Amino acid sequence: MFKKYKLKRKEELLRKIRIKNMPTSIRGEETLQRNFEELNDEIANFYLILSENLPFAVPNFLDRLSSLDIIITRSSYKEHTGKYDNKLNDLVVYLPISGEYEISPDFRETLYHELLHMASSYNHKEKDVSGFLNEIKTTFSTIKIGSILNEGYTELLTKRYFKCTDNEYYKKEVILASRIEEFIGREEMEKAYFEGNLDYIIERFNDAGIDGLSFIQEISYARLLLDDKYFNEVLNKIPKSKKDSVKNKQLNK
Repeated sequence: MFKKYKLKRKEELLRKIRIKNMPTSIRGEETLQRNFEELNDEIANFYLILSENLPFAVPNFLDRLSSLDIIITRSSYKEHTGKYDNKLNDLVVYLPISGEYEISPDFRETLYHELLHMASSYNHKEKDVSGFLNEIKTTFSTIKIGSILNEGYTELLTKRYFKCTDNEYYKKEVILASRIEEFIGREEMEKAYFEGNLDYIIERFNDAGIDGLSFIQEISYARLLLDDKYFNEVLNKIPKSKKDSVKNKQLNK
């Protein structure tokens, strides 16, 4: 029963991608100047896993998929990297500096990571939001906060729901995101991520007697990834359970 349903949905999605969302050409080498029909199966697989495990994230994913551009080019790095541009709805996969273009496990993980960014992104009149990456307007400018948490949680979800290689991408970021999820709760954290609702995370820290906005700003500093002592100090600020958060709140009164 499930297999028949899965195949039917996959065929329907493939038709949608080919008609409405044929990824555009790439920048870079002439040999790579072509469309990417071979990615349709990967995108369909991503959709099936998303709909099975995180169905509330599907509507926004399909909406953004309809106008997504996929770009494949090379970088100067030795491994696959990627980026997603929320404003342009462009997904870029950078191939290593050497080697053939192929849908390898590393390529697939990079693609899925960036598709998660896409599925959790929104364009509002007031601001653009991507997962836990948010904008705050100040008197003089608009600043972005939550980038480290956003990358860590995106990679955590990539590893949790998709078959990935055993790598250490975003190692510290994943540890941080995992500890925060233990405090927030898995279902609540996943829902907040796909709704682009960083405010919910901030409010939960506030409820625990911790200044949520200051904490999120604190974990946005690059120093967090470079200084092990500082990293551990930040981890120790995260309540380990709901009981701990109530205890923290009482101590801070």
